[in-house]
Amino acid sequence: MTTNMKVLLVAGGAVAGAVAIIYHKVDKIAKMLNKSVADLSRDIHVDVDEAMVGAAVKYAVDSTVDRVVNNAARSAALEVSTDIRRQVRTKVEEAYKTIETDVSKEISVQVARTVDMDDLRRDVISEAKKAVINKFDGKLDDLLNDFNANLQNISKIYSSIAGSISKTNESGKMVFTVGQQ
Repeated sequence: MTTNMKVLLVAGGAVAGAVAIIYHKVDKIAKMLNKSVADLSRDIHVDVDEAMVGAAVKYAVDSTVDRVVNNAARSAALEVSTDIRRQVRTKVEEAYKTIETDVSKEISVQVARTVDMDDLRRDVISEAKKAVINKFDGKLDDLLNDFNANLQNISKIYSSIAGSISKTNESGKMVFTVGQQ
């Protein structure tokens, strides 16, 4: 049964119920009016215009029907809304489970296809080499700086020794001196 059909059945039932209630109330009012008119007519003579009674009855019927139909429509709309929410939630949960399973399977297949153990081993070794080189690179730089500083000191020492052993004379010839002159 479709949602529109349910709404129509609920609204039809509400209208039928409203008509029955109105009929009962109108009948009750009519009996009361007849009794009151009979009681009043004994003591007082009052003419109530039929149009006035009809207008009062019409107003009572209209207001009661409006109230009952509005209540029935709200109730039907709430029921339909709740039903739709429940159905949507159920379908989303079912779709989520299916999608989750499918995605997990696809990821497993793709990972199994793309992971080659030899490639992975080579990549791990390469990354380990890079890490070791980076770690000791700073140490080697420090050692190189120390070596260059020591080399300069040795060069100064040899230059000083060479300067004290040899001198150039006035003619531009190099003269080696051993001992004192």
